[in-house]
Amino acid sequence: MIDMLLDVGQTSSRARVLTDGRLTSEVNDLPGYVSGRDVLGTIESSIALAAQTLSALRIDRVAAGCSGIFGALPSIEGLGEHLHARHGTTLLRVADDGVTAFLGALDGAPGAIAAAGTGLVAFAVGPNGAARADGVGPMLGDNGSGWWIGRAGLIAALSASDGRPGGSLRLLDAAVRRYGPVRSIPRTIASSGTPIAKTAAFALDVADAARNGDVLAVDVWRRAAHHIAESVMAVATRAELVGDFAWSVTGRIAESRDLLEPALTERVHSRFPEAVWTPAAANPASGVEQFLHLSTLTPYGDLVAEYRPSGYHPAGRASSPVRGGGLPGGAVG
Repeated sequence: MIDMLLDVGQTSSRARVLTDGRLTSEVNDLPGYVSGRDVLGTIESSIALAAQTLSALRIDRVAAGCSGIFGALPSIEGLGEHLHARHGTTLLRVADDGVTAFLGALDGAPGAIAAAGTGLVAFAVGPNGAARADGVGPMLGDNGSGWWIGRAGLIAALSASDGRPGGSLRLLDAAVRRYGPVRSIPRTIASSGTPIAKTAAFALDVADAARNGDVLAVDVWRRAAHHIAESVMAVATRAELVGDFAWSVTGRIAESRDLLEPALTERVHSRFPEAVWTPAAANPASGVEQFLHLSTLTPYGDLVAEYRPSGYHPAGRASSPVRGGGLPGGAVG
């Protein structure tokens, strides 16, 4: 049995190939989802590139967790048929990246998480089912994400260049080192082909500046912590989590927890004083593997879908696309 696991982010995508449950190859630098493009097209091209790179001509099962679904998963039937014809794929599962991040971070146990990388999505499962927040892309949200932090830092850099309030000379110097002459920075980012990821890269420089005492950079990370906490609290409230439930932050931004604290925990505890910070058990890529092996998709509602070609249904019946189904209280959204 050959499985392909795909974790599609906004900066890059990662693919793993497992043979009879054992990792045999992986690639971590596939192109990511570009905001505004067709997410299923991104999945298809990522699988094709990974299959070529990893010499995986046959792929029995595919599971993918994807940025760019925005809580509204399109029909995967056409993609499933294409993979069956090209690779002999007999099972395709696709999930919003909030689901796979949750599975990786909390092993699927009740609780709340925020996945903060280039973008940001929060997800929780509790007595009222599942709930999702933000994850709507940089035009409308992703507050507290790498893109949000990088953008705030670049605004401070350009403000310093202009002589406007709220500028930081340290961040201006960092922006010039990363992107080139200050006058070319807007064009460099806009013409890059991946402007969201290009902006998010500056979050690293904002982190360095904060650790070196830049007051404005410290404040950017404090505000990011508040945004992340607000998303965690939103999904915890809608999923009706109470008491000492587990919560976590996963993704690259979580690697800078020293800059998020104490604001992050203080904000969550302002509404949920008994909630317990739990280090992420694994990354979203590992959550994709858990997603592949779920016995039921029901807890995750319309944020997940499954496709099996006709004749490959476990009960021997012709198959059609399957979604997770409804949840108590209609909590997914």
